[in-house]
Amino acid sequence: MSYYLYSKEEFIINNVNEDTAAFTLSVKRYIQDFLRGIRIQSIMNFEMELTVDEKLIIGEYASGDEGEGVIYLKSTQLDEEGMNRLLENLEFHKSIHLSLKYTGFFFYFYYYGINRFAEILNETLKGYVTFMASEEQEDELRAYHFRELNGELISGFMNDQDYRNYRHIRDWKIDQLYFDLILKEPISWETYYKVEKEAYRIGAKYGLKVEYEAYPSFAEGAPMADPGEVIFDRPYIEGTYDHEKETMTLQEMENFFEDISIIYDILKDHVSMLSDRLKLIPLYKKDGEAILRMRIDEEKNLMLSVFDPDAKTNVYTHYVGDINRIKIMEELFKDWDVQIPFPEETIK
Repeated sequence: MSYYLYSKEEFIINNVNEDTAAFTLSVKRYIQDFLRGIRIQSIMNFEMELTVDEKLIIGEYASGDEGEGVIYLKSTQLDEEGMNRLLENLEFHKSIHLSLKYTGFFFYFYYYGINRFAEILNETLKGYVTFMASEEQEDELRAYHFRELNGELISGFMNDQDYRNYRHIRDWKIDQLYFDLILKEPISWETYYKVEKEAYRIGAKYGLKVEYEAYPSFAEGAPMADPGEVIFDRPYIEGTYDHEKETMTLQEMENFFEDISIIYDILKDHVSMLSDRLKLIPLYKKDGEAILRMRIDEEKNLMLSVFDPDAKTNVYTHYVGDINRIKIMEELFKDWDVQIPFPEETIK
């Protein structure tokens, strides 16, 4: 029972009092958890840069046989004993800068990434600790900042940006284009045929496959239609795993959004969720790492927006106890008769 997590994290610590020492101790245990593989099913990549009082340690992942691998440390300033000693005494050092970038599958009930640190960051660390992270947890994108800005404490999740502020990025690479609108209940046949007409019009216009059929297929005599979901997907070039369409301009995406909105407005009251697998990234690296996507906001409106953890204009939703998909799954697992093994050093 594990979930996918890709994360980029940065910690800057001025360790000068008991509160910062306690936080640094948590960061030390975090690094040690990676090195020991605590509650980690598999790591695909791991990059670490740890600078402690001007001494640099690099952490990298090397794959091994049968998919197993190891994270190893190296430094031009310290030997193996010196690196281990520095890590073991991390909470006694003053200046600490840690950057992490990793991808892997992590077991439930033991947190990595934003969930790990958003729970323990508080106002006593203002001005002493900076923590910034962006992650993809399953198919959910999140960015979290804890930092001081103009004397004010910024602590919370970054909201998406207005896509119109990104018109300077003309060309976008299609990272994922799989629009899956999931319904929570059957719909009237009148509504079903309205959506069907629009769905196949949109599919033909953009060269997309359409999956939309009432279940069971012979249910026309029933009082309600039950299609379950509306799916648009890119077809593959015959005989290959390559898609026919690899890029879109912002204008094309805007037009697609307007067309999709027609279907969403028809089905809005019947929608359970939108699977967030429609993402475009800048074609050229010079344009940064923003992600153009569709999502449903808190008021159930379909939105076209940009997820950009490096945005200069930041609007935040304050952290008041995160309820995300991983925690929802853990709540479901609590009722299962499942034993969760923990190594002895984790329990201690």
